Amino acid sequence: MPQATLLPDNHSILYFGGLCKGKRFNDTHVFDVTTREWALREIEGTPPHPRSHHTATLVEFDEEEDGDAEKKIFIIGGYGGAGSTRDFTMDVHALDLDTWSWSKIERIKGPAPRPRADHAVCVAGNLLILTGGRGSATKGFSGYYDDVHVLDLTDQEWKRPPGYQPGDANEVKWATLPTPLWNHAACAIESVPSYKLFCFGGQKAEFVYNNTVSILDTARMVWSAPAIAGPPPGAREDCSVAYDTKTCNLLYFGGWRQGWLDDLWCLNVAGVVGPPYAVQTVEPSTGPVTGNTPVVLHGIGFTESSIVQVPRASTPPLHTGRHLPRASTPPLILHHVRLPLTRSLFCLSCRSSSPTASATRRFPESTSRRRRSRATRRPSRSSGRWTSWCASPSRATRTRSTRACSASTSTRRRRAAWPSARRCCPRCTWGAASR
Repeated sequence: MPQATLLPDNHSILYFGGLCKGKRFNDTHVFDVTTREWALREIEGTPPHPRSHHTATLVEFDEEEDGDAEKKIFIIGGYGGAGSTRDFTMDVHALDLDTWSWSKIERIKGPAPRPRADHAVCVAGNLLILTGGRGSATKGFSGYYDDVHVLDLTDQEWKRPPGYQPGDANEVKWATLPTPLWNHAACAIESVPSYKLFCFGGQKAEFVYNNTVSILDTARMVWSAPAIAGPPPGAREDCSVAYDTKTCNLLYFGGWRQGWLDDLWCLNVAGVVGPPYAVQTVEPSTGPVTGNTPVVLHGIGFTESSIVQVPRASTPPLHTGRHLPRASTPPLILHHVRLPLTRSLFCLSCRSSSPTASATRRFPESTSRRRRSRATRRPSRSSGRWTSWCASPSRATRTRSTRACSASTSTRRRRAAWPSARRCCPRCTWGAASR
């Protein structure tokens, strides 16, 4: 079968290789979904030898000084060979989409995975993570893999796990899949602080199909199988997977289980991946913030920007930086924020961690030091009440409002509102998508 890869223009799909009537190919075709036209692409260099059951993974590297990002498609492994030879392979080829030329990655450091096909490869930053697959059976080995391998594209090295010692009798390996798996669907999703890799479907034994979801935390390299609500899809192999960043849905279509399938399923993983950003620190970290005081937010997934003048709270802030955040990042994630002189709300019980207090606590510059100390005075611990104060630059008076709430309720409210606290629901949800 050929491997399909969506190109960076988001309307062209590249197909390389494949199998038809016993013949394997190494040609490259591009399908334009807008015009619905096929085109045979002529590519410079020596292409990989004819093969099928390989992987083709698009990698977009970081932007260079000229503002251009290098884009390549990596072909790894498969079954085939030159001429009439047929064998499992584990070679790595790169197709440069800027020059449309092939190159073979000859010298890769580290121990390479065994030759295989029907494996899965996902991109996680500058890493390619390979899982499962099938290869040649030997004495004492069925030929089906449950191992995990990590290819560092920056260092061009198959990474070894921490604690690896050459020649050690008990060789340290990356955490393996729960079961041997091949012909499965895998997708790595950007999360904070690390990518989450989802595996679904495939065969875990000869003609024994799988319908469970396994998740790999790429930072700790630990597998987990969370509880999932709703009836799952039927067990299958060779299904397609895509990820919708707006809804946090994984979409699975079709597959094979003693016959071709045409159903569509979606798995919401918002509770696992969360948003691709997090606030870590705020400057200044303590004390009241007066008008025209710059506030700097530090965190993961931020982009550099110039100072942003934030209007009143009822008006959405305007991002004026040179680099806009990604589409999946809310516009409130700014690197520099300058706060104006407006009314503010104080959380006197937990001022240091409350989003309201951290983002908007301030008094007019004309307010006396005596009033500031009175306004920031904490209530009695035995009262169990929240107290908020409003100070207006046009009035010398201030109003007071109180609202009773339990400590557990207030904690949940602060966690739900504060962007650095991801709401990680322990349950995902299956849903059959209507077509």
